[in-house]
Amino acid sequence: MTTMEALLGRRSIRKYRPDSVPKDLIRQILDAGLYAANGGGHQIPRFIVLNGREKVRDFSEIVRAELALFDESIYLYESGTILKSRSDPDFDCSYGAPVMILAAAPHAHGNSMADCCCSVQNMLNAAYALGLGSCYMNCPHWTTRTRSVREKLYSWGMKPEEDIFAGLVIGYADRLEGKAAPRKEGRVIFV
Repeated sequence: MTTMEALLGRRSIRKYRPDSVPKDLIRQILDAGLYAANGGGHQIPRFIVLNGREKVRDFSEIVRAELALFDESIYLYESGTILKSRSDPDFDCSYGAPVMILAAAPHAHGNSMADCCCSVQNMLNAAYALGLGSCYMNCPHWTTRTRSVREKLYSWGMKPEEDIFAGLVIGYADRLEGKAAPRKEGRVIFV
């Protein structure tokens, strides 16, 4: 698989088999995140790895409960995740994945969001190149300032000056997604 095939072929997977992911594959995915582009070469993102379906599910339930309390009107789009969190007590924002990786960085650092997102994008592509499914996650970022989520994150080593800026889940896809939707026109401006 070429780099371009990996970049254009990856799809977000929203249903996973229960099989665990070997640690050597998780480590390779993390290496891709650690080597991502970052502002000024500061390498500030740190990664919290939840390895095991029970850990991922327990954290997803804390996040779901917090999301159910959110006012979706504060977002610039209607969040299906917030609506599902409210209407379905069994909604799992990790989609049954056995591994979740959270990207944390100082909330006062100007490049934290960009650096974390670059790391997560690298990890999404690495997972696909290694034969795994993956999906980007906003939910942990949205709930990073809630008391119950922070308490859990602190227990895993997140520092008080950090927030979660991005996340992803990985695992073996239970079903493959189809072709990508056609790209919207007018998104590129050549000058």
